[in-house]
Amino acid sequence: MRRPGVKQINEFQVMQNVYGYLNIPTGSLVPGLKGETIINGGVPLMSGFMGPGNSFKTAIMEGFEMTAADHVMASIPDTIIMTLDTEQNKQIGRMQSLASLYPNLYRDDLFDPETGNWIVSDIIDISGERWFEEIKEYFKERDKHSRKRHRVPFNTPKGREISTRIPNFIEIDSLSAFEVSSSGSMLSKNELGSSDANMYFMRNGLVKTVFLKELLGLSRRYEAYSFFTTHFGKDSSIQSGPPGMQPAKKVQHMPAGTKAKGISDNAYYLASHLWLVKKSVALASKANRNLPEYPYSPDDSNPDPNELNMVTMGMVRSKTGRSGFMLNIVVSQDYGIDHDMTNFMIVKENGFGIHMGGKGLMKLDLYPEVSFSRKTIRQQLREDTKLRRCMEITADLFMLSWFHPTLNRNGLMKTPTELYNIIKKSYSWDTLLASRSWWTYDQYKYKIPFLSTVDLLKMAAEQYKPYWL
Repeated sequence: MRRPGVKQINEFQVMQNVYGYLNIPTGSLVPGLKGETIINGGVPLMSGFMGPGNSFKTAIMEGFEMTAADHVMASIPDTIIMTLDTEQNKQIGRMQSLASLYPNLYRDDLFDPETGNWIVSDIIDISGERWFEEIKEYFKERDKHSRKRHRVPFNTPKGREISTRIPNFIEIDSLSAFEVSSSGSMLSKNELGSSDANMYFMRNGLVKTVFLKELLGLSRRYEAYSFFTTHFGKDSSIQSGPPGMQPAKKVQHMPAGTKAKGISDNAYYLASHLWLVKKSVALASKANRNLPEYPYSPDDSNPDPNELNMVTMGMVRSKTGRSGFMLNIVVSQDYGIDHDMTNFMIVKENGFGIHMGGKGLMKLDLYPEVSFSRKTIRQQLREDTKLRRCMEITADLFMLSWFHPTLNRNGLMKTPTELYNIIKKSYSWDTLLASRSWWTYDQYKYKIPFLSTVDLLKMAAEQYKPYWL
């Protein structure tokens, strides 16, 4: 009998790694081509970041984006990032400074108009729809000249090989201020509050939904990982009802009576990950609020108590893992998202794999020979690669215990102390710590070998030996 003449969807979505605290709650464990365990998590095809003004949502979005791009460009330096700045806030000098923290992404001509890999446009020079048309033409033209595909170091759950085109990154900051030229002219000709102006807001919201649908289709077709921000606040359209009646939630894990500004409700369901920035708190000293709790260096001559912030954000909706969980992300006003301090705060705030000693000194169970304090931790994380890697592994162990309970049920999960003692009997920790946790396309050729925290757990159970040893 003839089968239906329709095409089966792809059984697997390749996600680009950031770091464990994001990869683990959003991803799945997949076997690598040489027996390693890879977490297919982090950045999906479309990510949305909602939050009020000045809440670090752009800093977090671009931190995830730059990290994912850095990991891709470790293998594929031709990757392009395309940004539309609808609020006219971006400064190339500032972006260049932040990008310099990512060794595979950064180059002197990163933002060069002719040769750079990162193209930043704003709505002064190009309308939203024209910008999108140019991007679509770029992808079509690229495919005419090259259909080269790059092998991913893992297969689908059914064992099929996976290869992708050159991954690219698309960013809209913000979608709330995105508009097409025809909608803008409609608003300029009518007073705010008039029926025609109200029609503009309705039409503009629908246009953005159509735009996101097209962008998602383009992302799937061309391996373009897209990001957008939106403003967030009270839903002014809510009508009054009977006394005591609570306003409905737009999405289950959003507060009642709130919404993303300038987009229609349908847009909530298009992003694979939809994040909501809930609050940010400056990491000022508890003893003296005029000083930072964690200075950039112990001898910082001009410490700013507001420079480092803890940003709490929730996963409103996820198509790749759990929804409703919270993450605390550390963001520096000077240096953007701080992955290492984020790992440190996961470990410290949960008292996991860390011991407090006298005079405020701390030690990791995985790295007992080195002490640190709140005043020295940032500098030590920058300078000591082994401390940085042990902090990451410790945070990973905590996240794995929460988000991948099968490791507990299978008897693989270990405490940091147990893992440290078992591994050191058969391996050199110094050798193992000279590794990376994120996958890349040149997985087996890249200069730093791959070793996931799950690999370490399997090594402790004598179920795996690194392919590079």
